[in-house]
Formats: sequence, C-alpha cells, structure tokens
Amino acid sequence: MATLSGNKIKNTYQSLVKFSDNGNITTSAKQLTDGFGNNSPMFVSTTQVGIGVTPESGLNLHVYGDAKIGSNLTVIGNLVVEGKGEIKELIKTLENQNLNGVGLITLVDDSTFTSENFSNWLWVTFTRSNPANDIYGLNTELKNKHFSCSIPIIDARAKAHHAPILER
Repeated sequence: MATLSGNKIKNTYQSLVKFSDNGNITTSAKQLTDGFGNNSPMFVSTTQVGIGVTPESGLNLHVYGDAKIGSNLTVIGNLVVEGKGEIKELIKTLENQNLNGVGLITLVDDSTFTSENFSNWLWVTFTRSNPANDIYGLNTELKNKHFSCSIPIIDARAKAHHAPILER
C-alpha cells in the first residue's frame, strides 16, 4: 500500500484523488479528480457509484458506456438484454457465462425503457412475444417430449408483423 509518510506535500498533491469540490463524501454523488483537477470517470457518494455518469436516483451502481465484467456477475431476477443479432449467437455466448442468480433473460429492442420499471418490462415482454415461437433457453434439452433449460430466454423484440410503436 502506498504511503505519504516521508513525502513532501508539494511533491505528492498532484497524485491525490479528491472530490471536484474539495469537500467530503456526502449523499450526493461527486466526481473524483486528481490534484491538478483532471476529472476521472468516477462519481461517488455515501450510497452510490457512477462510472462515466452521475448515478441516477435509485441506482447503487450506474455505468454509462461499454463495460466488460471479467469475473462473476450476479444479477438477482430478470436480466434484460438489448440486441439485434441472432438469438442462437446470444445463447451460445451466454451458455459460457456464470449467470448465478438470473432466473429469466428477456431479449428486447430498448433495454433502457424496458428496465425503467416493472410495468414497462411486463408490457414489452408480453405484448411482443408469442410463447409458441419466442421462448428459448440456455442448456436446452428435451426430456420425455418436454422442453427443459437452465435459464429461459424470451425474445421480446418487435417482429415484422407487429404494429409500429406508439409514442406520446
């Protein structure tokens, strides 16, 4: 661990991480900077962390931009995935991931809208999917003529036969 002992302030201040307002950590997220005032992508409060964005109310962790998880990702409940590609490619990719805690995956056109609240997820999922055609799964198999999978995937993307999306 680094130490400041034995160093002069004038030789180390530029390497210190601080808040942009030079204040203490509070309940409002503030951007971290270095001693020269160069902004980092990190925003921190006593209850939230933002990477590349000031975290929105209600989110403990808010990431804006591309992200890669190099280890385990635990999601409790429904994982909403936005995508335009082939479902078979998504399945092949997800079967190699640790998805402990995920009970359902929903493939959508607009993950921001769908994840905003439960009503949006419910509407998108069950107005844009047909159980006979749009249910897939990870690690699928047929057991006694019954479909089985480790995690179901619902393809709730708009189909060619759907009416256009209404906007207010």
